[in-house]
Amino acid sequence: MLLSIHIPVKPHVKKFLVAKYGGIYKLCMRDHIGVTLFNMLRRPKAKAREIERVKKFTQRYTVSIPEHFITDLGCKNLDGETLVQFNSLVEDFLLTCFHEFVENMEACGMEQRHAIAYFMAKYEFDETDVKYDALKKSYQRYRTTQREAGVPKPEGVIMLPFLVFLKTLSATSRTKELIKNVA
Repeated sequence: MLLSIHIPVKPHVKKFLVAKYGGIYKLCMRDHIGVTLFNMLRRPKAKAREIERVKKFTQRYTVSIPEHFITDLGCKNLDGETLVQFNSLVEDFLLTCFHEFVENMEACGMEQRHAIAYFMAKYEFDETDVKYDALKKSYQRYRTTQREAGVPKPEGVIMLPFLVFLKTLSATSRTKELIKNVA
């Protein structure tokens, strides 16, 4: 038997989770999200500051938990601190995916601004979720730290981005609108 809990998350965190794992995540010990949630559900703590921060999380993401996780393993505690940590974990994972995506698209010859717009369209982000400029600055900081660490910018094939760019332009009107706003 599976029980469901609804975890408060930020809007862009929910969109990313839904795109990556579907509308309902089944708690398991096989991936980093499952292991982290499992451990967060097991330890009770509450701080007033985190409770106030959680009030800003306007969306809910559903997680199905096998009954024995609750009855036998004690997974039943989610508090403000663990909710903030979970949102931070997913946001960090989101930025890692974003940096890799833009880096790969640039290696294939796509302009950075189009790669960022395509990533936003892929996860259906809009300016109320996460701002284009915030993502752009995040990528620029990432490239600066990579450059300082001596990691070269990847080189790639020039034909692939052209095909991806054509697909981007012929995709949804939302994607076209995002690219038009970026250009």
